[in-house]
Order: sequence, then C-alpha cells, then structure tokens
Amino acid sequence: VVDNEDELLALDEYLAKVGKRQRVILRISPGIDPHTFKAVVTGSVDSKFGSPIATGQAEQITRLALSLKNVDLVGFHCHIGSQIFDHKPFVDAADIMLRFIAYIREKTGFTATELNLGGGLGVRYVESHPHIDYAEVIGEMALVIKQRAAEIGIALPRIVLEPGRSLVADAGMTLYTTGSVKSIPGYKNYVSIDGGMPDNPRFALYESPYTVYNASRAAEKADFTCSVVGRCCESGDIIQTGVTIQKPTRGDVIAVAVTGAYNYSMASNYNRIPRPLILLLSGGKAKVAVRRESNEDMIKNEV
Repeated sequence: VVDNEDELLALDEYLAKVGKRQRVILRISPGIDPHTFKAVVTGSVDSKFGSPIATGQAEQITRLALSLKNVDLVGFHCHIGSQIFDHKPFVDAADIMLRFIAYIREKTGFTATELNLGGGLGVRYVESHPHIDYAEVIGEMALVIKQRAAEIGIALPRIVLEPGRSLVADAGMTLYTTGSVKSIPGYKNYVSIDGGMPDNPRFALYESPYTVYNASRAAEKADFTCSVVGRCCESGDIIQTGVTIQKPTRGDVIAVAVTGAYNYSMASNYNRIPRPLILLLSGGKAKVAVRRESNEDMIKNEV
C-alpha cells in the first residue's frame, strides 16, 4: 500500500536499484466522516493518510503510478476510521471508491482489479455500545458493492476487508493489582493500580471507554464510583474515570475487559516500567504467550 507521491517515487527508485518490480495499491482518501472519535478518523480530505479524491491528488498519484517503470498498479485502498458502529459510512466509502475506479478507467484506460476497503468496524467496550452482527453488515456491504459496480458498469474488483479489532478485542482481559484507594470527600475517589498508560495508553490518547470489574469482589454490590488510575507520575495516566465497582482494598484484582486489540501492540516502557506478561487460556489451562519483561530487559541495550 502506497500512501503518497513522495513514497511512490522513493519506492520506484529503490526498486530500480535492486532490479525488482512491485505490485502496489494506492491509499485514497474518499472524504468520509464516519462519526467516530476525531483521532481515529483516517478517511477525511485533510487526513494525514492517503491522497484525497476531492483535491484531484488521487487522480494525480494514479497517473504517476501508471507512468513508473518499476511498480505495477493493481488497485486502491481506503480506510475511513475506527470504532464505527454504523455500516452506512462503509457503504458510502465503497460507492465513492467504485465511482473513482470507473472515473480512472474512463480517463486513463486502467481498470483496478483490487479494492481494499480497510477495517474499522466497532467492538463493544461498554454496555452502551451497540451490538454488531458482523456477518450481516459485511453481507449488506457486499450486496451494495455488487449493485453499484453493475450500475456504474465496471467489473467487480477483488474486495478486501481488514476486520482486525473485531476478531480479537474481546478475547483479551487485563488484570491489575490494586495499590492505594483514596477518597477526596465531595470530589472523587481514586483506585491506583500497578499498571496504567504504559501498558494501555488508549484512554490517555482517545479517552477510550472500558468496562471495569473488581474481580476479587465480584459477588458483592458495585456501589463505589471511582477513577482507575495508573502508577506513572502523570495526571493523564488513567485507565477509566467514573466507573462503579465494588469498593476495592489493597491487593484486589481489577479486571479491564476487551483488551485483546490495541493494548500490548501499543504498550511502551514509559517511566521505565517493564511490559507485563500475556497468558493464553484454553481448556482450563494457561500458558505464557509473551513473557514478563524484567528490569534487565530495560537496560540490556544501554552501552
């Protein structure tokens, strides 16, 4: 996937040096507002990703790709954003991209054989998030795509989707150990845990919602509203605010649900904190998938 003209020219130059040819698809911005959190919108005209159709740059990069000797253009790619619960933006994006394919065929004679519509289908992090029948949504998209292609008069390209988060997010849960519990009368309560933004920066970045449990007191009434915060010296080191759980005490296990995607892959060693281990659970048995980092791991590259 090639994002822009500078990247395309750099790739062509490199391929010339090594004597290779490369099949490519071009990332295009269809100009869709998917009504999701601004930081994860990636298909708008002014996005840092892709070449926008509205400005003429999508056509321009297509013509450039067709003129280069070392790349074989096979199609186009778009990705409008993440955590989208309405299938309409995806249908709109597909319609725009198919019409762009028809336009390019008319102007250049090139017919795209692949259209990658990216990912972005939402997952339920909290009860208020809607349920999504992924098979139904994809089926509706497929039906519309086939209809649009027939209406426009183009051969249906190979359609690719990237349903990453929706496949793995709810397979993960993060367990923390409670440290201090602090109440500020008339203001708020804090529950400090042994992790935080180094292992899950999503609240700090996007104010992402999560469902939180006190796993050590699951049978008790949940009547303690608090902010679950991390161990770093940062006011923004927060896992979740305003959650109501069973009042914890030091040592209680705090469980954060739906952390199978965009957690370990986004984790860091901020504040020199080692990353936690990952356990795989299956058939009542657990095995280590990723070992816990040690303090020695933190300094092994220092010279």
